[in-house]
Amino acid sequence: MINLLLVAIVVVAGGYVVSTYPHPFRPCGKCNGSGVHRGAIYRRATRRCTGCRGRGRFRRIGAPSDGRAFGERRR
Repeated sequence: MINLLLVAIVVVAGGYVVSTYPHPFRPCGKCNGSGVHRGAIYRRATRRCTGCRGRGRFRRIGAPSDGRAFGERRR
């Protein structure tokens, strides 16, 4: 029983790590991926999201950070 559980954990963790290569980013939770924060009183007032610094996305945990991931532009 324990061996089966261990195998399941390894398979799930391996699948997650493999999935970070084609999809290294996730949307920001504060701005829902828009990169813009709207004002509470004046809804037309906008500024860059402080959570993602206006990018609208975060790098997933375990994603490659060498700049060669799919979806990432070099600067």
